Amino acid sequence: MDRAVILEQLSNTFELQDVNKIEMIYFWSLSCKHCKDIFNQLHNQYSDSIITIHVPLCEADRDIDKVNQFIKDQAIKLPVYFDQDHDFFAPFDSIYLPTLVVLEKEQEEISKMIYIDEIEEKMKTRLAS
Repeated sequence: MDRAVILEQLSNTFELQDVNKIEMIYFWSLSCKHCKDIFNQLHNQYSDSIITIHVPLCEADRDIDKVNQFIKDQAIKLPVYFDQDHDFFAPFDSIYLPTLVVLEKEQEEISKMIYIDEIEEKMKTRLAS
């Protein structure tokens, strides 16, 4: 998928102002334990280059108040957007959560879609540079 298309869709779907800073998109769900564990680590690495998108896995995940309560309880500072019907997530053809999408500025294509076993290492590498 083309980086410019992704940024345009982000801007249109979530009404973002400055999408050009975004280098990572973290897809997660409240009912996913691994998602929350990684999210707790990710939010400590706050950066305006990261955007998070909640993707419901079950009906209970659609309760935005519960998601917002989790965000508040964990003191998460990263921006969280909601993709209730998977409209933004579906085109990535990922069947896994959590998923981290890395958008390299030097490349037009997605550089990598990263799944749980690689997310922590990639976060450390990207955020340390």
